[in-house]
This record gives sequence, structure tokens and C-alpha cells, in this order.
Amino acid sequence: MPIRAVLFAMDGTLFDHLATVRSLAAEQVVNLKGLVPAELRQPYLDRMIALESLGHLDRLTVYRQLVREFGLDAGHRRLHPRRLANEFERRYLAHAQARPDALPTLRALKSHGLRLGIVCNARVSTLVAKIDAIGLRPWLDDMLASEEAGVRKPDPAIFRQALVRLGVRPGEALHVGGHPQMDVEAARAAGLQVAWLRREGASAPEAVAVIDELSGVVGAVRAGAGLESLVAYLAAAADDAVCVEQSVNSGSAGDGHAGISVSAVVQKGLGRSK
Repeated sequence: MPIRAVLFAMDGTLFDHLATVRSLAAEQVVNLKGLVPAELRQPYLDRMIALESLGHLDRLTVYRQLVREFGLDAGHRRLHPRRLANEFERRYLAHAQARPDALPTLRALKSHGLRLGIVCNARVSTLVAKIDAIGLRPWLDDMLASEEAGVRKPDPAIFRQALVRLGVRPGEALHVGGHPQMDVEAARAAGLQVAWLRREGASAPEAVAVIDELSGVVGAVRAGAGLESLVAYLAAAADDAVCVEQSVNSGSAGDGHAGISVSAVVQKGLGRSK
């Protein structure tokens, strides 16, 4: 069934949360000047990114752990974990960064007439603020936050709501995200086709199309009959993994979308990571 709509997860898919955190934390460390010794600054930043990557710690907990681990003076007002956490929240959107291939991919997909949306576990205000901070709103037809939906991923119901809002059937939609449960399993349960955006150190979910860059979605759409046909084609071409790279002319010579490099990777079996 041809793909008529593409849904995206937000953090780690369109929005580069870790790059945003890295930029903000670097600013914070510089502003703290002598309160964080020069030799500790890079280890401090690396540790903060590692804690953020865990994905389940709240901001205050992260700062409490950093202050404790690096032996900083928590009694100093500028190093108080709550002050640092509040400062982080105030400055976050000023450092907001999209994935480098996010905007070119959305533009290319829109040039093919697809409807585009976001499904995200977030407050409406938070989601809208992030989208506007990285300039993606003009390319989106819909954005659905769990606060508005009344249900959160991995409940398939949030995807069903998104489909109704976009006016497409499950088999006509592709969801792109990086979380095995929140994105792959939940979207599949709602009947959508799925492309998993590889995350460093993570194993590919079973029998799923894997893309290393968002631009791989463009190749999936241009395959014609939908993502499942692309998966079948690539899986038949090799016993292990196949990487197909092509230059995609996604528009006319003057529209600024031509020459997107597409890399789509499909893996068979379980537990493989690269």
C-alpha cells in the first residue's frame, strides 16, 4: 500500500536533545568559571551527556549526581543543584538543535505530497516550543502531544489518533523513531509501517527497516509501493545486511531539494548492532 503520511518521534529523531544539552552544558560550565576546575570541565560535560542518555533521570537528579561525583561545593549558591536545574530549563530552547538532516528530509517528503506529523510524549506547550525553536512548523501538517491525546506512547491509541487527524489508514502511514518499544512496537500495534532510526549501541528490533539517517525515509517513499516492499527487496538481496545508497532528485533543479543522499539499511534477525 503506498505511503501517504509519515509520522515522526521528536526527541532523538527530529530534535537533537543530546546536542542541545551539550551546547547548554558547555555554556553553563563556562559561566561557572572558577567553580568548576578547568581539568574537570570536559569530564563533567561527558558525564552529563552520559546521564542524559539514560533517559530516565529528572534534571534535579542529574545535577545532584554531578555535583556529588565531581566533589563540587554544593553549598555555593551558584552550584546548588536546584539553581543549576532551573537555569537549564530557562536556557534550553536557546540552544535547541534539530538533527542536521531533519529539515531537508521534511522538505523532500513534502515535495512528494506526503502529509507529515509528530507523535510525542510531552505537554502541548513543550512540543510546540521545540518545533518552533528549530523551525519545523511550516513543514508539518499535525503535531500530537500526549497531553492532548490523553494517552502516551507506547499505547497504540496515540498513533490511531494521529492517523485520524491526518486522514489516512494505518497501512498508508510510516512511523519513524528510535525507541524499540515507544516507536517500533507501539506503531506496529497500531498497524503502521515502521522505520527504526538507529541509535548508537542499540540493537535493531526484529525484522524492521533500519535507517542510519532521516534521509533514508525519502528512499523508502520513492520505492513506490511502501516500506514493506522496500524491506522485501533489500532482504532478498543479501543474507545479512544490505546498504543501498542512491542520489535522490527530490524536486526540480531550482527548488533546493535535489541531491539528497539516501542510505537505507535493512537487517534480518535479532540482536545486531553496529
